[in-house]
Amino acid sequence: MDQDNKPKQEPRDKEEEIKRLLVIALTPEAYTRLMNVRIANPEFFQQAASVVLQIFSRYGKKVDEQSLIDILRKLKERSDSDKGGNIIIRRK
Repeated sequence: MDQDNKPKQEPRDKEEEIKRLLVIALTPEAYTRLMNVRIANPEFFQQAASVVLQIFSRYGKKVDEQSLIDILRKLKERSDSDKGGNIIIRRK
């Protein structure tokens, strides 16, 4: 019975660890904003959390809300450009 719960528990533990690190790496306002992103778009949250933790580990300085907004904008622009953004219709 415990073996059935282990696969479900591991991702939950990983998410809790990420949240714990984000509390350290972000100001309270920035943390709240990023948690709202998590609710709206979990994949985008993962990307943003990864970038925030990289910045924090490199510079050792908390990321404030305005810096987080800038990070989110840049990630959004990058993901939009990766998708191609333009729709091309070709008729036969």
